Amino acid sequence: MKKPVLETPDGRHTIVRGRLWRKSNPDLPEDEQKRLVYELMAARRAVL
Repeated sequence: MKKPVLETPDGRHTIVRGRLWRKSNPDLPEDEQKRLVYELMAARRAVL
């Protein structure tokens, strides 16, 4: 049986296996969200 995923009281973070993860903004348009994720991943690849 899986443990439920928990949220902080303010709803801004999710707790998974004891680790705190920031949630994405649900009000962000899908195309903007995809663009930002693409830029983030490109920056992470550039660091390696």
